[in-house]
Amino acid sequence: SVLPTPVAGMLASQYLVWRYILVRSAEERAVLQSELDALLQESNRGKSVGEPDPHGFVLHALLNMNTLEVCESAQLRLIRILFSAASKSGTPWNAGHTALLEEHAADFLPDAISEMIRLCPESSGVSPFTSLGGHEVLVRLAINRYLARGHGGEPVKFSTTVRFIRTHNLVGALSDDELLKPVLAAYLDGFPQHAYTLCTDSPCIQQRLAGFAIRQNKRRAAGRIA
Repeated sequence: SVLPTPVAGMLASQYLVWRYILVRSAEERAVLQSELDALLQESNRGKSVGEPDPHGFVLHALLNMNTLEVCESAQLRLIRILFSAASKSGTPWNAGHTALLEEHAADFLPDAISEMIRLCPESSGVSPFTSLGGHEVLVRLAINRYLARGHGGEPVKFSTTVRFIRTHNLVGALSDDELLKPVLAAYLDGFPQHAYTLCTDSPCIQQRLAGFAIRQNKRRAAGRIA
């Protein structure tokens, strides 16, 4: 009998973490990639309706990475390996995968979400976080999980948060108090890199931040930002 996908994902994540620890070179990483390619292709042969599919299996495996306290860099590498293997299985990404990823977005690190969005096949109507509802998930995540500091989880670095907001075009959905206030405070405290990340290649955001600084009676800072 087939294990329920969440159970299979939990067991797979434990094995993957152990297996990845053994990787010490590019050659060994290639061996791991070939093993996972073969595993997901084989699991997809003769699959009946209702059985775990490769992309769903991969998502459930990745959901356990934070519980296992896998560092971010290792998570990103495992995401690339697993998505590569799933893409070779012949099973397309579908709306169910998008719904699963959006539902559990808060369980992933911000850079992990960005990487999965980048690697997801571009399928019309089912790509994650492209719908209005999906975009709203990212907005609420940025406000309540990344910018907030009282959610109970491990705080996300502010530099990571600002990069996430710019990468996914969330600036316009955030209020000045939610986004510009902490960016300006960091700038005044001697950490201008967050303002640079936010404003790079965007005169509109730069003008918005400078205008906010003026309204906060920080005219000297506004002049430097502008």
